[in-house]
Amino acid sequence: MKESTPEREARRHISKQLTAQINNAQAYPEVRSVVVKALSDIKDRLRSLVSTVRRDYNLRPEQALLFFYVKGGNALDALIERPAEPPPTLFDFGRSDWDTQVVINPWIPIPAQDALHGGVEDIVIEVMGPAGLNIALEISLAPPAQNPLCGQVVDLTTVDIYVPPGQSCLVTCDNPQTFRKVYERDRAGLHLFTSTPLKGIGSTKAATAPSNAPVLPAPAPQVVPPVQPAPAPPPPPGIILNDGIKPFVLYRLGYTWHARWVKDPRAPTGDDPVTPRPILMELIDVTTPRRDTVEAITVWSDIVRNHLVITEDAGADERWRLPLPSMEYHLWEGLTMLCEIAAYPNWPGADKLDKRRRNVQRIHDWYLNQQRDLSVFQRVIDGISATPVHTAGADCMKQVDACMTAVKDAMRDAMAGVEQGALTVRQRNQLMAGRQWGMQWMETLLQRLGAPLGTACGFSDDLALVATLAQNPYLDLNRVPVSGVDYAMVIRTDYATLCRATIANCMQALDWIDGRHVTIEDTLHSTVRPTGISYERTLVIFHAKRAPSARLAKAIITLTTADAVGCPFRDSPTGSGQVAPLLDMDNQRKVAASIIQGFVQRATLSKQHEAIRTLLPQPL
Repeated sequence: MKESTPEREARRHISKQLTAQINNAQAYPEVRSVVVKALSDIKDRLRSLVSTVRRDYNLRPEQALLFFYVKGGNALDALIERPAEPPPTLFDFGRSDWDTQVVINPWIPIPAQDALHGGVEDIVIEVMGPAGLNIALEISLAPPAQNPLCGQVVDLTTVDIYVPPGQSCLVTCDNPQTFRKVYERDRAGLHLFTSTPLKGIGSTKAATAPSNAPVLPAPAPQVVPPVQPAPAPPPPPGIILNDGIKPFVLYRLGYTWHARWVKDPRAPTGDDPVTPRPILMELIDVTTPRRDTVEAITVWSDIVRNHLVITEDAGADERWRLPLPSMEYHLWEGLTMLCEIAAYPNWPGADKLDKRRRNVQRIHDWYLNQQRDLSVFQRVIDGISATPVHTAGADCMKQVDACMTAVKDAMRDAMAGVEQGALTVRQRNQLMAGRQWGMQWMETLLQRLGAPLGTACGFSDDLALVATLAQNPYLDLNRVPVSGVDYAMVIRTDYATLCRATIANCMQALDWIDGRHVTIEDTLHSTVRPTGISYERTLVIFHAKRAPSARLAKAIITLTTADAVGCPFRDSPTGSGQVAPLLDMDNQRKVAASIIQGFVQRATLSKQHEAIRTLLPQPL
């Protein structure tokens, strides 16, 4: 079911219009109420799941296991547009679908992670089913002319797609809707859903509201009047489990529609599709980063390091309260999306460039007008750029342009670090120089930490990685970027040394070498190996004083309790010292990416992780 670029643009254009229509809280407040209640039910049941998993797997009570929060346009509108009077509620804002995310602690034991992932899927499906029936019931109470499922003509003049002469684009809601699981992006999926009759939806006549039922207010004027009646009775929205997205699992509640070219929308004939794929009228999205992915680690790390502050909010008169991220979260998210557009040609989200820029402008103005303080904006935009781009008094969009330019240039340089399957001379010389001062750092660090004499080291930098990957005849190394990290090492040591390698002790050791100012951040983690479980501490070292936001990681050191059997070092294929195993190179990059805030270094480490994972067994 491949579609062309014009067809994809048309599908997205129609989907945006349909999604805004059914999520209009002023036009369909009862639909909004059902949706918000469903999200609240998911939140409450996830809390119960966490308690069960904590008890069943003997996990400490102070350790967070899971975060659930609302993100996207409605969450941003709730922060920016809610007035102080009258008391604000979430029901009054937003015309987009409800994007939510479930993030699971990536460091807890794997069986506990699996239990949480399985429980999340069960909860989401069990809540979405009844919510869909209630949405269908509320829609059945709407007057026929105001039914959001009516067929309608969509104007595609703003879309770069060929419109047959004398024909219009008619979109109609599918009946019945389906419960399906998508394994690949271009497959329709397996249909599993059978609708359940519900009182008030069981006949072909439009249901009338009982005398004591609330009367829907008149909706906002529709841009395009309905030209085809809605399905009668209205079907519940479908449920899609999208398992075809690489870093995430997506659960979606919404209606699917189809579009076709017709000459007379009121008496349509023919079946010439506008796009071969179904068009979504979205209500709820729940995404979960997959286990053992960079996304799972980085999102969790951002939350616990207070880059994303999740608090429950809804307003004084709200019946249900939902967890909303802070404004800083929305700023990180908006700038990250703009950086993706800048870094990658033909990025799928490039069509939303103007929308992303407008959202960043709204957030900037909120900090300027509501907080009268742009320090957070400066810290975030400099941090994601990894270079100072903020200028006091400068136009917001000029700063965004500077950020995108810095990211584009840095990513171009990173992608040019490998030529003909080997590091360029410049990159190799830079890494060899890094090894010289890095070895001095390491020796001083181990001496200060009192490491035992049997401590062994293996390089894990880009030089070691590319030399190891180059042994595989099938990988195209020209597509693997360099990380910009000058020195990386894996150190086998004992548990006592691992515990002593705190940031304070390491700062004293490394700053003592030559007086160079450094900033260090670390993460404790573990690895399941054939020989058992080992414990690690990964240190990311920045050449920067007092942790400024604009900084680049210069060194990564991982200390592990694995022995020589579990973490065997071997001679480099290029004869440049001993190198660490691919498994440890991979884990080091995942953890470092979760610590580093700069977009390009985080992205290049993630790309290197993806290259390594093509050669390693994948978790079930």
